[in-house]
Amino acid sequence: MSSRMICIHNVRYYKPKPEFCYVDDVDGKVCHAILPANAPIHQISGVPQSSIEAAKRDACLEACKELHQIGALSDYLLPYLVSTEEKSALEAIDSDSSDDEDARRDKHEMLVPGALTKQWNVLEEPVCLNSYFVRFTAKPHDRQYKEFGLFIKAPLPSDAEKLELDLHLAHGRSVITELLPSGVTQFDQEEIALAQNFQEMFLKLVLNRTDFTASVVTLGKDRMCRSKSGTVYLLLPVIWNQYKSMIVVDWNVIRRCLSSSIFSSSTDVMGRQFPHDEQLQLVDGPCRTNDIVNSLVYVAHKSSFFFVTQVLPGKNGYSSFDNSRSHVEHLSEAHQIHLCYPEQSLLQAKQLANPHNWLHDRKHGNEGFSKEIGSSVSLLPSVMHRLENLLVAIELRSRLADSFPEGAEVTSQR
Repeated sequence: MSSRMICIHNVRYYKPKPEFCYVDDVDGKVCHAILPANAPIHQISGVPQSSIEAAKRDACLEACKELHQIGALSDYLLPYLVSTEEKSALEAIDSDSSDDEDARRDKHEMLVPGALTKQWNVLEEPVCLNSYFVRFTAKPHDRQYKEFGLFIKAPLPSDAEKLELDLHLAHGRSVITELLPSGVTQFDQEEIALAQNFQEMFLKLVLNRTDFTASVVTLGKDRMCRSKSGTVYLLLPVIWNQYKSMIVVDWNVIRRCLSSSIFSSSTDVMGRQFPHDEQLQLVDGPCRTNDIVNSLVYVAHKSSFFFVTQVLPGKNGYSSFDNSRSHVEHLSEAHQIHLCYPEQSLLQAKQLANPHNWLHDRKHGNEGFSKEIGSSVSLLPSVMHRLENLLVAIELRSRLADSFPEGAEVTSQR
C-alpha cells in the first residue's frame, strides 16, 4: 500500500502537459520545463536565451534530448506505443476488468503528501517549523554519518513521525535510519535563506552536480519554480542533544560550506596570498591548507568530485604511483597533465558517490563539506522517498476509511 501513485477516478478530461516558468539570469532568460507527473523526468532547465520564446524552445529541445536518451521517445521524438501483441496480452490478462478500471490503469497522478507541501509565510518572523532528528546508525560501525534534521511546517502524522528503515548498501553493509520528533525550531529570515541555499547546494551535488563544474554557481535563482511544483521542507545538518531530545541547526557547517569561492562572483581568486607553509596551489589558485581538509574538490581529468580527508605531508608528486612510475609520470603519460608544483603534499580523498536507491535489499569543530556530510546526503533522497511513500499510504488509508468502515483497519505499513 506504500505507493506514491494513486489512480485518477475521473480522467476523461485529464490532459497531461508541461508547465513552464522563467527566471532572470545574468546572460538572459532561463526556462524551466516541469513535466507531468507520469513522465520519467520531473524537470528540465534550459540555458540562458535572449527572449522568453527562445528560452522555452531551448528547454523543450533539452527535454526531447533527455527523454530520447533514456528511451522514452523514439528516433522520431514520439512516445513509444504499446504494440498490438502487447495490447492483446494485457487485454487477455484483464479481460474481466471494466472500462473504468482500464482508464484508472492507464492514467495516473503523482500524489504529493500534504504534510510536505504546506509552505511557511515569507513574512513570518520567526518561522516556526516542526523538527525531526534523522539518525543514521552504520552496521557494522565502520563509518560515521553527519547528523541531519528534517524541518517542515505541518507536523507529521503519528504513524510517520517515528519512521524506521534499513538502507542496504554495497558489500553487505547497511544503515539503520530513524526519525525522532524533536519539537519546534525557530528561524529568522536570514537563516531561512541560508538553509535554502545549503539544501539547494547539496541536492545539486547529489542529483545534478554538473553546475559545480563551472567557476561560479548561483544559488536561489530557480527556487520559485521548484516550490511551485514540489514539496516544501528543509534538510539541514544538526547537533543532537540526547539529554533534552532536541536538535540545534549546525550553522557553522552551513556557513562554512556556503563560504566557498564558487558561490562568489569575485574574480580575485588568483590574487590570494597565504603564508607559504600554510597553503597549497590548486588549479584555481592558492588555498589555505586548513580550508582544503573537509572540503569538496572537482578533478577535471576524472570528471569527478572528491572529499578531501587529509593532507599527506610524507608524499608528493614524485612519490611512487605504482611499481614503475611516479605520480608526475603517470599524470603526464595517461592524461597529458604536467604538474607545476610536484613538491606539494598529496591529498587523501574519497570520491563523491553517485545516487542510488538504497531501499532495496542486497544479497551480499572545523567541519565543512566533509565525507561524513557526503555520506549522509547520499542517503537522504532514499529516506525522503520512503517517508513520502508512507505519508501517501496514510492519506490513502484515510480516504478508504471515509468510503467504507473497514478501510480504517488497513495499516499504512503494508
